[in-house]
Amino acid sequence: MPAKTALDVPQSSAAIVDSDPKRMLKDGKTIYIHSKTAFLTVDTLDRTLALQKDWLRLGLTIVQDQRVADLLIELDRPLFTYVHTFIIVDKRTSVVLGSGKVTAFDGTIASGGLAKDIVKIFAAVRLPPPSK
Repeated sequence: MPAKTALDVPQSSAAIVDSDPKRMLKDGKTIYIHSKTAFLTVDTLDRTLALQKDWLRLGLTIVQDQRVADLLIELDRPLFTYVHTFIIVDKRTSVVLGSGKVTAFDGTIASGGLAKDIVKIFAAVRLPPPSK
């Protein structure tokens, strides 16, 4: 009988039952950003993230090819609202690692708050606590 490949084995929750979201956030090295709205572009968030004071210390790289990303950040703005949302997902397991939202008139304004929240999520697990 031939050995089963990963494609032959059905996916189930058993494969991710021991997943640790904090570990996934800490171990991820590359991020792919995807926007589902024209009101907040990937380039806008990319530039705003780079301006955050702790961004370089996080050791994360934004990539243009989803296939090489460890983590995904998906941006959206529900229709007829000013609410801009993000969700951080582990690409391999599809486990949601964090999310947030900002209410702002446009994506450029919203990107500041979103970037701050994204950096805060990563900093909580990747950076040492501030000294007293």
